[in-house]
Amino acid sequence: MNNFDFSLQKDFKLREATRLTFSADFFNLPNHPEFAEPNADPEISNFGSISRTALPNRIVQLGLHLYF
Repeated sequence: MNNFDFSLQKDFKLREATRLTFSADFFNLPNHPEFAEPNADPEISNFGSISRTALPNRIVQLGLHLYF
């Protein structure tokens, strides 16, 4: 399975005891498809074809946290 997840985080100090944290998480960053197994039911019309992927497409999650 070819899967690469990546995360970035940056802290910003606003005041003495207050800080802001920005984070970005990337799941399946290069967006490589991992194909699922082919259809194995010989009674359906698309027997033997691969019609889906095993993993979801690229997902980006952003976060902003304020600590005080």
